[in-house]
Amino acid sequence: SGIHKDMNTEPHSVSELPVPKRLPGGWRALSDLPDERLVERAREHDLMAFEALMRRHNRRLFRVARGILRDADAAEDAFQATFLVLVRKSASIRNPELLGNWLYGVAYRTAVRAKVDAAKRRVHERQAATMRSAGASLTEAWQELQLALDAEINRLPEPTVNSGSMLVCRIGTTNSFASAGFS
Repeated sequence: SGIHKDMNTEPHSVSELPVPKRLPGGWRALSDLPDERLVERAREHDLMAFEALMRRHNRRLFRVARGILRDADAAEDAFQATFLVLVRKSASIRNPELLGNWLYGVAYRTAVRAKVDAAKRRVHERQAATMRSAGASLTEAWQELQLALDAEINRLPEPTVNSGSMLVCRIGTTNSFASAGFS
Protein backbone atom coordinates (compact mmCIF):
# COMPACT_ATOMS: atom_id res chain seq x y z
CA SER A 1 0.00 0.00 0.00
CA GLY A 2 1.02 3.68 -0.15
CA ILE A 3 1.69 3.98 3.61
CA HIS A 4 5.35 4.33 4.48
CA LYS A 5 6.25 1.41 6.79
CA ASP A 6 9.31 2.81 8.55
CA MET A 7 8.92 6.51 9.32
CA ASN A 8 12.66 6.87 9.98
CA THR A 9 13.60 6.30 6.34
CA GLU A 10 13.07 8.54 3.35
CA PRO A 11 10.59 7.42 0.67
CA HIS A 12 12.32 6.29 -2.52
CA SER A 13 9.37 6.69 -4.85
CA VAL A 14 5.98 8.34 -5.05
CA SER A 15 4.28 5.02 -4.27
CA GLU A 16 6.07 4.96 -0.89
CA LEU A 17 4.69 8.34 0.19
CA PRO A 18 2.00 8.31 2.88
CA VAL A 19 -1.60 8.51 1.72
CA PRO A 20 -2.70 12.12 2.34
CA LYS A 21 -5.55 12.89 4.67
CA ARG A 22 -8.29 14.99 3.07
CA LEU A 23 -10.82 17.23 4.72
CA PRO A 24 -14.07 18.60 3.37
CA GLY A 25 -13.38 22.26 2.61
CA GLY A 26 -9.69 21.60 2.06
CA TRP A 27 -7.04 23.79 3.62
CA ARG A 28 -9.51 26.60 4.36
CA ALA A 29 -11.12 24.42 7.05
CA LEU A 30 -7.75 24.57 8.87
CA SER A 31 -6.83 28.19 8.24
CA ASP A 32 -7.87 29.35 11.73
CA LEU A 33 -5.61 26.84 13.50
CA PRO A 34 -2.33 28.17 14.95
CA ASP A 35 0.96 27.16 13.35
CA GLU A 36 1.86 24.72 16.12
CA ARG A 37 -1.36 22.74 15.58
CA LEU A 38 -0.86 22.76 11.80
CA VAL A 39 2.73 21.52 12.26
CA GLU A 40 1.43 18.67 14.43
CA ARG A 41 -1.06 17.73 11.74
CA ALA A 42 1.54 18.07 8.97
CA ARG A 43 3.77 15.67 10.91
CA GLU A 44 0.89 13.19 10.66
CA HIS A 45 0.96 13.59 6.86
CA ASP A 46 -2.04 15.90 6.69
CA LEU A 47 -1.50 17.62 3.35
CA MET A 48 -4.27 20.11 4.00
CA ALA A 49 -2.41 21.28 7.13
CA PHE A 50 0.77 21.59 5.09
CA GLU A 51 -1.10 23.58 2.43
CA ALA A 52 -2.58 25.85 5.10
CA LEU A 53 0.94 26.51 6.43
CA MET A 54 2.25 27.14 2.95
CA ARG A 55 -0.54 29.57 2.10
CA ARG A 56 -0.14 31.36 5.43
CA HIS A 57 3.58 31.99 4.99
CA ASN A 58 4.10 32.03 1.20
CA ARG A 59 4.06 35.80 0.55
CA ARG A 60 6.49 36.63 3.32
CA LEU A 61 8.90 33.85 2.38
CA PHE A 62 8.77 34.68 -1.32
CA ARG A 63 9.53 38.35 -0.52
CA VAL A 64 12.56 37.30 1.56
CA ALA A 65 13.92 35.16 -1.27
CA ARG A 66 13.09 37.76 -3.94
CA GLY A 67 14.80 40.51 -1.93
CA ILE A 68 18.02 38.51 -1.75
CA LEU A 69 18.03 36.95 -5.21
CA ARG A 70 16.45 39.80 -7.25
CA ASP A 71 15.07 37.21 -9.67
CA ALA A 72 11.51 35.84 -9.54
CA ASP A 73 12.42 32.38 -10.89
CA ALA A 74 15.32 31.92 -8.48
CA ALA A 75 13.14 33.23 -5.63
CA GLU A 76 10.45 30.68 -6.54
CA ASP A 77 13.04 27.89 -6.41
CA ALA A 78 14.27 29.06 -2.98
CA PHE A 79 10.69 29.39 -1.77
CA GLN A 80 9.87 25.83 -2.84
CA ALA A 81 13.10 24.54 -1.30
CA THR A 82 12.07 26.16 1.99
CA PHE A 83 8.89 24.11 2.08
CA LEU A 84 10.75 20.95 1.13
CA VAL A 85 12.92 21.54 4.19
CA LEU A 86 9.74 21.92 6.24
CA VAL A 87 8.47 18.56 4.95
CA ARG A 88 11.75 16.82 5.76
CA LYS A 89 12.45 18.53 9.09
CA SER A 90 8.99 19.12 10.58
CA ALA A 91 9.59 16.47 13.25
CA SER A 92 12.71 18.27 14.46
CA ILE A 93 11.13 21.73 14.92
CA ARG A 94 11.51 22.37 18.67
CA ASN A 95 9.15 25.33 18.97
CA PRO A 96 6.32 24.94 16.44
CA GLU A 97 4.76 28.16 17.75
CA LEU A 98 7.79 29.93 16.23
CA LEU A 99 7.35 28.29 12.84
CA GLY A 100 7.18 31.65 11.03
CA ASN A 101 10.61 32.59 12.38
CA TRP A 102 11.98 29.13 11.56
CA LEU A 103 10.65 29.31 7.98
CA TYR A 104 12.03 32.83 7.57
CA GLY A 105 15.49 31.60 8.61
CA VAL A 106 15.31 28.65 6.23
CA ALA A 107 14.14 30.88 3.36
CA TYR A 108 16.87 33.42 4.09
CA ARG A 109 19.67 30.83 4.26
CA THR A 110 18.34 29.02 1.17
CA ALA A 111 18.24 32.26 -0.84
CA VAL A 112 21.73 33.31 0.31
CA ARG A 113 23.09 29.87 -0.60
CA ALA A 114 21.38 30.09 -4.01
CA LYS A 115 22.88 33.55 -4.58
CA VAL A 116 26.39 32.32 -3.70
CA ASP A 117 25.96 29.23 -5.89
CA ALA A 118 24.74 31.37 -8.81
CA ALA A 119 27.73 33.70 -8.44
CA LYS A 120 30.13 30.72 -8.40
CA ARG A 121 28.38 29.27 -11.44
CA ARG A 122 28.74 32.56 -13.34
CA VAL A 123 32.47 32.70 -12.50
CA HIS A 124 32.95 29.11 -13.70
CA GLU A 125 30.98 29.81 -16.88
CA ARG A 126 33.09 32.89 -17.62
CA GLN A 127 36.29 30.94 -16.98
CA ALA A 128 35.10 28.12 -19.24
CA ALA A 129 34.19 30.59 -22.00
CA THR A 130 37.59 32.27 -21.68
CA MET A 131 39.36 28.92 -21.78
CA ARG A 132 37.39 27.82 -24.86
CA SER A 133 38.22 31.13 -26.53
CA ALA A 134 41.90 30.86 -25.57
CA GLY A 135 41.98 27.23 -26.69
CA ALA A 136 40.54 28.16 -30.08
CA SER A 137 43.03 31.03 -30.42
CA LEU A 138 45.93 28.77 -29.49
CA THR A 139 44.83 26.13 -32.01
CA GLU A 140 44.55 28.77 -34.72
CA ALA A 141 48.00 30.15 -33.83
CA TRP A 142 49.58 26.67 -34.07
CA GLN A 143 47.86 26.05 -37.40
CA GLU A 144 49.15 29.38 -38.74
CA LEU A 145 52.65 28.60 -37.47
CA GLN A 146 52.56 25.16 -39.09
CA LEU A 147 51.44 26.68 -42.41
CA ALA A 148 54.19 29.29 -42.22
CA LEU A 149 56.82 26.65 -41.44
CA ASP A 150 55.58 24.42 -44.28
CA ALA A 151 55.67 27.38 -46.67
CA GLU A 152 59.23 28.28 -45.64
CA ILE A 153 60.41 24.66 -45.90
CA ASN A 154 58.87 24.42 -49.36
CA ARG A 155 60.78 27.57 -50.40
CA LEU A 156 64.13 25.96 -49.58
CA PRO A 157 66.18 24.86 -52.58
CA GLU A 158 65.85 21.18 -53.48
CA PRO A 159 69.34 20.03 -52.41
CA THR A 160 68.85 21.47 -48.90
CA VAL A 161 65.53 19.63 -48.47
CA ASN A 162 67.18 16.27 -49.28
CA SER A 163 70.27 16.84 -47.14
CA GLY A 164 70.52 15.36 -43.66
CA SER A 165 71.42 18.75 -42.17
CA MET A 166 67.88 20.13 -42.50
CA LEU A 167 66.00 20.81 -39.28
CA VAL A 168 62.64 19.11 -39.32
CA CYS A 169 59.98 20.55 -37.08
CA ARG A 170 56.55 18.99 -37.09
CA ILE A 171 53.96 19.62 -34.45
CA GLY A 172 52.89 16.39 -32.78
CA THR A 173 55.88 14.37 -34.08
CA THR A 174 58.68 13.08 -31.87
CA ASN A 175 62.19 14.28 -32.69
CA SER A 176 63.51 10.80 -33.47
CA PHE A 177 60.53 10.05 -35.73
CA ALA A 178 60.83 13.40 -37.54
CA SER A 179 64.62 13.15 -37.98
CA ALA A 180 64.21 9.68 -39.46
CA GLY A 181 62.18 11.32 -42.22
CA PHE A 182 58.83 9.76 -41.32
CA SER A 183 56.90 12.94 -40.63
